[in-house]
Amino acid sequence: FIEALDEIGALTHNSHADERLKAYENLSRLAGDFNDTVRTYARIIISEVYLPPEQKTIRPLAMGGIVGGDKYVVHGILFKFAVDTKKLYDSDEHAARVAGHELKGCV
Repeated sequence: FIEALDEIGALTHNSHADERLKAYENLSRLAGDFNDTVRTYARIIISEVYLPPEQKTIRPLAMGGIVGGDKYVVHGILFKFAVDTKKLYDSDEHAARVAGHELKGCV
């Protein structure tokens, strides 16, 4: 990702159109690969939500904090699965709402 951004950052108003196109295509391809990877692992995490941790393909990690739900790390990508496993809220729906507000605060 850093390399793709550096490649775009190195472009100038004198850069050839082919060079510009290649730089943006590289970033676009990387974004697509990231999206595919995230979707694949998210499907696994979601499909195994009701399994005990020892039976899961991707196991949750103890990363500190309990409010954000279960946390998983796969290939350096952090997944926070907003479920009320610690019974802090009335439901998984409320846990998801809190996670949604957390995302809004990241912008």
